[in-house]
Amino acid sequence: MTKVKKEEFSYDEAQEEIEAIVSRLESRDKPMSFDAMIGDVEKALSLIKQCKKSIADAEGRLAKVKSDDEAEDDIA
Repeated sequence: MTKVKKEEFSYDEAQEEIEAIVSRLESRDKPMSFDAMIGDVEKALSLIKQCKKSIADAEGRLAKVKSDDEAEDDIA
């Protein structure tokens, strides 16, 4: 099996690439080889994992901001 090259995308770039992959996989205009399909699926799964990590990181940052804000309110 081919290893997917690890690329770093911003969340928005990753979303756009996932959408492009889905479009290619759904397209009936250009048949894809089995290996190309598997490669695209692997890349999409990697990008989805990256997006989930970005969301989790953002949630953590927001929780910290919220707790810092609440701590400031308690001091005031």
